Amino acid sequence: MASTRLKTTKDGQKFYEIRVRTGRGKPELTTQWYVPEKWSDSAIDRGLKNAVRDFEQKCKNGEVLTR
Repeated sequence: MASTRLKTTKDGQKFYEIRVRTGRGKPELTTQWYVPEKWSDSAIDRGLKNAVRDFEQKCKNGEVLTR
């Protein structure tokens, strides 16, 4: 299961941090998804869901190996 958190860079650009737990006692895998400018809230939700799904699949397949 993945979790997301909205963050902001020092220059004001918004991004979501996506974290996936791979198992008990194992480190979390993380990635960042930057919000494209001028996207509506619904478009951001759809894009974030796609990014989370893709990252979870990559973690499950073993394509992401480091934190």
